[in-house]
Amino acid sequence: MKKSPILAAVLLVTACAGSPDNHYFTLSAVAPSQAPARNLPPIHLTAVRLPELYDRPQMVTRTGPQSVDIAEYDRWAEPLERMATRVLAQDVTARRPGGGTPTSVPLAATILIDEFGADRSGTARLSGTWKIIDSEGTARGGAFSFTEPSGGDPAAAAAAMSALLGKLADDIDRR
Repeated sequence: MKKSPILAAVLLVTACAGSPDNHYFTLSAVAPSQAPARNLPPIHLTAVRLPELYDRPQMVTRTGPQSVDIAEYDRWAEPLERMATRVLAQDVTARRPGGGTPTSVPLAATILIDEFGADRSGTARLSGTWKIIDSEGTARGGAFSFTEPSGGDPAAAAAAMSALLGKLADDIDRR
């Protein structure tokens, strides 16, 4: 039986009409938890690395120790690693607004993230390690692990993940 072009067009329009809309989310900088310090050397983020599991267009929700849900219609507005780097740099700069003394050399920071996302229980997590190297080559840093209530929807998860980057910036600034 030969199908007419009109029937094919109707079927195509009907199939496409039922697909859900994409929703796009961003991270944003958060204010420091305490008054910013003055005259501390600025920090330059040389690398922020995320596992590819999280650095994808779709939002990832951990569903168990070895399982995740990748939300097809809940998406990041830009690549997550690039956005997290930009927002973390804004957070770190907000904690060191003076830029140090005129002779201050920026400190080089490397952030390696192991986990950055929300889970089904309503908790967002950020964990990994960071290292700062000063102008003399002395390194400091360590492991970090933060949690934040994330509610049950993607917008709340994005807000919680923004708050986690602020906690990391606070941690870097204190040490």
